[in-house]
Amino acid sequence: MKAKVKVGIIGFGASGYWNARGVLVGNGKVVAICDIKKNEHVAEFGKNWCREKGEKPNFYTSIESFLNHPGLELVIVTTPDDLHLEATKKSLGAGKFVFVEKPIATKAEDITEFSILVKEYPGKLFFGEKYSHSNFMSLVLRQRQHLGCFLGGHTVYSLGNCDRIMGEGKWRTKQAYNPCAGGLSHNFMTTLLFAGAGVRRVFATGRVNTYRELNRFGGYDTMSGVLEFTTGTTMTWNVSLAQRGNDNPLGNQQSIAHTFWFENGSVLCGQDRKRDILVVNGRERSFDRPVSFSDVNTLYYPKMLGEIMNRIREGESELLRHSIDQGIQVAWVCLKAFESARKGGVWLEISK
Repeated sequence: MKAKVKVGIIGFGASGYWNARGVLVGNGKVVAICDIKKNEHVAEFGKNWCREKGEKPNFYTSIESFLNHPGLELVIVTTPDDLHLEATKKSLGAGKFVFVEKPIATKAEDITEFSILVKEYPGKLFFGEKYSHSNFMSLVLRQRQHLGCFLGGHTVYSLGNCDRIMGEGKWRTKQAYNPCAGGLSHNFMTTLLFAGAGVRRVFATGRVNTYRELNRFGGYDTMSGVLEFTTGTTMTWNVSLAQRGNDNPLGNQQSIAHTFWFENGSVLCGQDRKRDILVVNGRERSFDRPVSFSDVNTLYYPKMLGEIMNRIREGESELLRHSIDQGIQVAWVCLKAFESARKGGVWLEISK
């Protein structure tokens, strides 16, 4: 039996917590946590998960001390978006494998530097997307060759109650917030699995429906637009992080929905996951349904991170669902979509 990959996490908010749980369920070992201070997520993880596994990770407030932890192999970066690059550079420089949460970066100079790091540290930098590891998406991937050419589609990301991430996450409303990077990076990553091509250009519009404080900085809580792929096909999209409170049909749920059309079939994946549909050559395909939407983090994080930890142990023999290059391209797409909206809606080319 191969030894568990020793994992450390930088930035232990809600995302750090779910990644840590995913590591343990995915048969890894969390040996170190780095944050500016201990918080409720650190306490919850230590109380309910590490105790169950008989583990006790060391806690650090300094990245340098954290990176010197004995045997540390994989670093997961879950800091705020604008701090991803610094933590990644230090971790790669210390000889670690690195997995970066989405979006990989939100500024052009940071995205460019990530592209340089990929070349400087080949095989060391990982990126992923949890929803691509659902039972349904796994079925679609198995049937991909039978679906034929991708013809187009529509994708949407919305949240029932956005106060948790927009209101309580004050840093989001005190900047030119890009909801495309915050939400649709999920959808765009999944789309790249099926489009069979990269994105050539993007068109977008944006508005503020609820969080008026965004107007001061030029950010949005809602955006819509179109992607054009290098094959000439297009896909429309929408992201809405404007809902305040629970007085809506979604409650506090996320809606990550896709409608894809192919030469020989179609895919419908939405909020009611019991009605996810895959049709290939006129026949609907069956698959194992997830337990409930609330189990998404519990089910998908371990699959995503388990895949990466297997790659570290097995090398190139372990296939990855997503590549770091896809993560970088999606970061460019989100950035250019935001620029397009700020310019009043124009087509912008995606950087290579």
